[in-house]
Amino acid sequence: MFKVKGGAGGGASKSKSKAHGSTLQTKTVAHEASADVLVRLRSVLRDANTGNDRDLLASLTPFCLFQRNNLDVALKCHPGARLSKDVGAHKIKALLNKVGYDCAEDRVADMREPASRMIVVTDNKTNDVVAAAHVRVSLQGELIGAMAGDPCLIVLELAVDPTYQRKGLGKHMMSALELSARKHGLDHLMLCASDEVEAVARAFVNSKLKGFVDDATWAGDGEALMSKALVAPTVKAVASPVATAAPAKDVAMKEEASPESVLERADVEEKETLSMPQPVQLKFDFGPVGGTGECQEEDDEDETDRLMDELCEMYEAQHGTAPTEEVLAQWRATLADAARDAA
Repeated sequence: MFKVKGGAGGGASKSKSKAHGSTLQTKTVAHEASADVLVRLRSVLRDANTGNDRDLLASLTPFCLFQRNNLDVALKCHPGARLSKDVGAHKIKALLNKVGYDCAEDRVADMREPASRMIVVTDNKTNDVVAAAHVRVSLQGELIGAMAGDPCLIVLELAVDPTYQRKGLGKHMMSALELSARKHGLDHLMLCASDEVEAVARAFVNSKLKGFVDDATWAGDGEALMSKALVAPTVKAVASPVATAAPAKDVAMKEEASPESVLERADVEEKETLSMPQPVQLKFDFGPVGGTGECQEEDDEDETDRLMDELCEMYEAQHGTAPTEEVLAQWRATLADAARDAA
């Protein structure tokens, strides 16, 4: 399995650019993140009532098992801050080293950051860690050191033990992550790859995944970035120019080599901004994985319809309008692909 990595590696990491041998680029970005967006991201990472870390795979139970092609494995989400206690950082390092990854100590430190989550895949028979994905809930601009762009789920590392490769596990992990991103109302799913593995990563995306395009706007130096839009682009109204107004001067965005983390910024902004509505908590159960028969198929269809209804409610609550046919088609395709992988 190829390994992917992001040059920035994390919004609050002080060692990120040096650790990965990349230089932050100064780019013209679309817009700075507003306070409500930061609060929205914080709500994805933390429960507003308890303050506990959220499980990105919660309510996606049917997709947390992969039992096909002679594999019997389970996916589980672990907060970065609890990685060593819950899993053991040495197990993750061993896996990354096994697939040829340069797993320096500062990279493991990035994985332990509060905004990071590790999707760890274990063999149900041996309890060995056989795959892992390091993801972050953040903004598109994090990869170039800017607190800007839309909310997204960034896949910084993805590795599968060679013995478990070419059996659909990597694709299943990406499907589960896409469903999680949609469930939490994130706008994009982004996959980073360093130059040396770009060809392998691109082959994986082109042959196994759908909807990803090259994204040069937010890519850091020395890395390729492939992104999938999960919501339809919003067309913003443009104000009519005023004839007597003086020409506006271009203002360069101040480069932030080490921007504040999403959690830190949100803690400050939350005091001044009302929190946005919490994303709809989707709770569904497609029944036992691998079930057969007409009754099982009817139950699956009912649960899929219910999930679509809840996704529509969440979309309308966040965007103030019903999802377009294009968005609905993307949701249906994602659910169908993930359901087939979990079956």
